[in-house]
Amino acid sequence: MVKEFEDLKKELEKLPKAQQKEWVDNWLDEIKWSSKFESSQNELEMLAREASEEYRDGKTKDL
Repeated sequence: MVKEFEDLKKELEKLPKAQQKEWVDNWLDEIKWSSKFESSQNELEMLAREASEEYRDGKTKDL
């Protein structure tokens, strides 16, 4: 494991258990989100193109 992670672990161990769990849960969610986001780049690019075309064609409304 990288040194920075070991340093982080030492700092986390200083926190109360509930705060440690909250912190770790948040980071695990972030890792899952990042993985999903990376795997959906083609779909996101397609949706962005579609939205741009709709905007260009006047098919959108201001919010």
